[in-house]
Amino acid sequence: MMSERKKRDPYAWEALLSILALIVAISLAIIKYETDAQIPILIGVVVASLVALRAGFTWKEIEDGMLDGITNSLQSIVILAIIGILIGVWILSGVVPTLLYYGLNILHPSIFLPATVMICAVTSMATGTSWGTSGTIG
Repeated sequence: MMSERKKRDPYAWEALLSILALIVAISLAIIKYETDAQIPILIGVVVASLVALRAGFTWKEIEDGMLDGITNSLQSIVILAIIGILIGVWILSGVVPTLLYYGLNILHPSIFLPATVMICAVTSMATGTSWGTSGTIG
């Protein structure tokens, strides 16, 4: 019969190792190899999983933790994808160029950027979401 391993929190150096491995991998990928960060993030996941295994967690518990993280972030990812689709449709249908044309006729170009910042600030405070404001009108 298998003995039950006792779970513990990772030591500080183990947690820092995971974070440091992720930072180094992403930095190398972007700066040296000029590529995307997907593979370095996978390397960070592998290192974090090894730290969790060393801390006494089972692979099933690690998988469940990953699945919980993905599930919790899925709603935000879907919202950002829908906003991206909306912006693409607006650009293709001419809404964005029309808004810029009439916006520059209403506001002088010298005050356009400060006015945009103020409008975004007011919208962000009114809706309670800076990311939503940034993605839609910012």
